[in-house]
Amino acid sequence: MAKQKQPQRPARPVSRPLTRQTLHELASWAQQFAHLPLELARMIIAVTARLNVASNAAWVARSLALVCREFRAVVEPILLETMRITATNADFFRYKDPWQLDRFTKRTKRLVVDGPPFMAFNLHFFAAVQEFKGRPRHLDMFVRACGSRFQPRVVTIQNAAFMSDLEDSTWNALQTLECTTHLHMQECTPQHLMHLRNNLPPGVRYLVLDPSGHNSTSVEELVALVYTFLDESAPSSIERLLVRTPYLSDERRTALVHALGTLAAATGERRLCVDDELLLVRAKHGPVRQRIADEEARVSLWFTGHPLYTESDSSFPAVVS
Repeated sequence: MAKQKQPQRPARPVSRPLTRQTLHELASWAQQFAHLPLELARMIIAVTARLNVASNAAWVARSLALVCREFRAVVEPILLETMRITATNADFFRYKDPWQLDRFTKRTKRLVVDGPPFMAFNLHFFAAVQEFKGRPRHLDMFVRACGSRFQPRVVTIQNAAFMSDLEDSTWNALQTLECTTHLHMQECTPQHLMHLRNNLPPGVRYLVLDPSGHNSTSVEELVALVYTFLDESAPSSIERLLVRTPYLSDERRTALVHALGTLAAATGERRLCVDDELLLVRAKHGPVRQRIADEEARVSLWFTGHPLYTESDSSFPAVVS
């Protein structure tokens, strides 16, 4: 019996070989960099670190911090601006010296909590962060630890797939965020939208919703849930509601955009916007890559897309299909 031929593993990417010419090019670049003014060199290092700090190439920023004291003084504040807490490094915050934790977290502006809910310690050191990203359970943990001092201006709620994320008491933490003006809900299901509508922070001005592609709810029901954030009973503080479609199939995306456009024309709602240019990344780890892209977008995220109803549309009679 002939042996079955086992499939070959894909070849690993080969780095560029260090030839004599390559070493000469590197030496020439290093010599030119060494003659730059110190202010310009710092600017280049800072830009390089910022471009890599949120992606898989974050090791570039960390490596720059190890070159010399001058590089470290530039890169360290950038690395500490965004702090990530996971189930793997949670013990670091438990056993770290409180004085050092206080020194690190004073520079932290953005806090990202990844993975399933876990037991974490010393969360009160992050009470002054300006941006928070995590699951509803993670948000509840920080609100309980910091109390009313925890008031991030920007909040991103990741896909709440765990049972503890669906409890009503977990979502109640949103109501305490009186200073939150920007809120982004990623991969939200109808159940998430209902929880968010009942616990929406009172000061939210910009709201971004990314409907999940893993639900059987009809487009009509989904549109009705979205409109509950803009109807008469909704908070009047909302200035812009953006619906994005990176996680939807082509057919469902087209149907949703059409239904939202019909609703905007029928109600004359100028605050309702849509961004249907984002396509689902069908490659492996597509949703993860989309979330990283959202982190790197920063301020521009809230102003993408286009309104579904404008003043010029008011001169024509609304057609409801």
